[in-house]
Amino acid sequence: MMKEISVKLVALAEERNKFHFRNMVVENRDEFTKSRETSSLLTLPELIGRNQDKEKIIKVLLEAALERDELVSVLSIWSMDKVNYIDDDLPDGGPVRGFPSLEVLTMKNLSSLKGLSRQEGKELFPLLRRMEIENFDGNEEAICFPEEVLRNLTLLKSLDICQFTKLKSFPNGLAHLKALNSLYISHCHKLKSLPEEGLRGLESLQCLSIRYCEEFSSLSKGLQHLVCLESLVIFGCPKLVALPEGIKHLKSLQRLEMGGYSAMSLVPCAVLVALPETLQHVPALRYLFISSYPTLISLPDWLGNLTTLQSLIISCCLKISSLPASIQRLTELRSLLIFNCGPELARRCEKGKGKDWHKIAQIPQVDVDAPTKPKGYNGNTMAASSEVVAASVQMHCWRKLVGCSGGLKINRLA
Repeated sequence: MMKEISVKLVALAEERNKFHFRNMVVENRDEFTKSRETSSLLTLPELIGRNQDKEKIIKVLLEAALERDELVSVLSIWSMDKVNYIDDDLPDGGPVRGFPSLEVLTMKNLSSLKGLSRQEGKELFPLLRRMEIENFDGNEEAICFPEEVLRNLTLLKSLDICQFTKLKSFPNGLAHLKALNSLYISHCHKLKSLPEEGLRGLESLQCLSIRYCEEFSSLSKGLQHLVCLESLVIFGCPKLVALPEGIKHLKSLQRLEMGGYSAMSLVPCAVLVALPETLQHVPALRYLFISSYPTLISLPDWLGNLTTLQSLIISCCLKISSLPASIQRLTELRSLLIFNCGPELARRCEKGKGKDWHKIAQIPQVDVDAPTKPKGYNGNTMAASSEVVAASVQMHCWRKLVGCSGGLKINRLA
């Protein structure tokens, strides 16, 4: 084998000599090209935008996307204080015809935004599938979500709304989003509930996530109309301590996550003393995650009524000291994970000799962890520990809010 390799190497050397190549030593250089903050994937000079460059930005965008019929699939706009509508007129007075191929729209720090289009009924984004709206704190009047933004989005499937700290209510216009299957609301600290009529029309919604909304206290009776809902996440909403009776009508609901963190301090909020009784009537629940309710003193006997449950996770509920006998009725339960719920519960669930072990011995996966308090322990330590636990079992998709300068970015379809 080595002989054959040697013959081939000699042959390659002879071929190289025919081209009269020279051996050269090149000094290593650490070079890199730094991209600018705001860029465009257009086949045009790089597009850098600031608030004062609004007219130039719109002109470049529309020349590329409309006049040359380039297919824009992704549009991101941020920190442009003078934008009232996405279809503002061109600098030369010509109208914006629309974005016929746009699928993803991200808007951030648009403090003056009133709507997508000045013209009522205009279908500006006929193929829009995903919309993200973030950080409208600069708008002093933004206590109600602008209903105009939700019009004529007939194909919208995903809507993310984040950091409207003054927002108090959503419009009933939510009901127009017939194709919506994912609604994510985060860091809207003044928001108290969702509109009943608005939820009534979300007949395709599969995932509803409400995180870190400190004043949020009610899911409203409209929840019962979400007949396709599969996943419900309520995290960091300390005033929400009850679930509406209508939850029993959610025959598709398989996943429920509830956590009592405070959005500002990440300290668990002591507000829930018992799990909402309406929870026992969810007919198809498979995954239940309960976290950071330090005043929750026990798990209810009716827990055994959740006969479809396959995974139960309990984290940072320090006053729970035992498991109910009814947990033995959960014959479909495959995984029981308990983290940071105090040493007494850990002792009772110790394999083979704990007082509660016989209640859970039949479960294939049991993991009970009650670590001792580290030196310098405080409430923040416990909250941070639970965050790590949640991430480790892949239960949450934490959102990073990255600040950047104002501008606009557009991508084209391949």
